[in-house]
Amino acid sequence: MSTSLERVVVALAIVATFTLTACGDNAGPATAPRAPAPAPAPAPPPPPPDWSEFYRLVKEETEAWWAYEFALYYGTPYERISTFRGYGNSISTPCGSLGPWNAFYCPNNAGVYYHRPFLDQLSNQTGPVAAAFVIAHEMGHHASWLLGWIPGYTMSTKQNELQADCFAGAWAGAVDQTLNLTNEHLEQAASVAINVGNPQHTWFDPNIHGTSIQRLKAFADGFLNPSVCTQAWWVNQWPLS
Repeated sequence: MSTSLERVVVALAIVATFTLTACGDNAGPATAPRAPAPAPAPAPPPPPPDWSEFYRLVKEETEAWWAYEFALYYGTPYERISTFRGYGNSISTPCGSLGPWNAFYCPNNAGVYYHRPFLDQLSNQTGPVAAAFVIAHEMGHHASWLLGWIPGYTMSTKQNELQADCFAGAWAGAVDQTLNLTNEHLEQAASVAINVGNPQHTWFDPNIHGTSIQRLKAFADGFLNPSVCTQAWWVNQWPLS
């Protein structure tokens, strides 16, 4: 088994385990304790990190890679997206309004939009590679559109979503070649695919995006062989709805 394949398999075999630890109470002294001194006022929490520059860099690096490799893998030139924009509670786009906990590619203007708190939560709780995966997935929708793979016409919505996961895997494979991603990095990306069925986060709806197993396989396929993402036999293996 190749090193790359071994590391992808490690990432796909993740089972999230949370260990909760608690400290027991110490028995008090036999004599009455003295009154405790007033506790100092707690220091204010540090401001949350601003990830916006990181998101922009992921977008730029993804497009730089597509511009270099797109014709090689898929036989047609790459065209950059027109818009990359984060938003707060909601935003109006040429494809309609977008609400929270979402990221979206709008083919009407070749724009990518993302809910900043959504990606910030992924970055802070899971890791920045998890948020980068979401961006790479949406950029993958742009690749699908450029290649004529259009949901409702040449493929189903679910096939389109899984193809975007495959393109995100291709991006991760390219990053791995230059930066040598660790297993922890791959686990962060895989955790996004595993986190399905959350009704608050439509981005994780398995009825739209596929099950966790389907998403992980699509990501791994793209990681190992970017050209597979546009092969008809590969697309047609996925559900039609």
